[in-house]
Amino acid sequence: MTDITIKYDHGQMLIHLEEFLSCRSISKVRKLIKLINRSDNPDIVNQIKDHIQYRMEGLDNITMITENRIDRNKAEVKDAEMNVQHWLYLRSQHKKGSNGYKHYMTNVKESRDTLKEKKGRFEISRKGILRTASGTKNFSVNCCQKYLVKGW
Repeated sequence: MTDITIKYDHGQMLIHLEEFLSCRSISKVRKLIKLINRSDNPDIVNQIKDHIQYRMEGLDNITMITENRIDRNKAEVKDAEMNVQHWLYLRSQHKKGSNGYKHYMTNVKESRDTLKEKKGRFEISRKGILRTASGTKNFSVNCCQKYLVKGW
């Protein structure tokens, strides 16, 4: 389904839709639609519509999964921050040179390392949703809404 063949009286053209649509150029899509309308089989436009709608559904699923991951990572960061505060409070109950202070200081260091790691995971997932959302907006607004709604 990702390959379409446009046939003319003087030849044919094979287009790989995944690679063609990944460039996100509306002008190229317009030119392709004009070529298809002049070809022997203008019903290929429906194949392109189906392919775009299928890809958009996939992007919606990816966005939903990434949003869930962000929520989970955000909760983990909050828990890790509370854990650091807990160990800091326990550490503050002891004098600086005592064994109790040293014991709690190691826990504070471990908690801060864990917090740093969880914040990194949160940033990665947040950047992932931004990248997916921008790709979805560019592709869906420009391609689908202009052309699918208007009937190409």
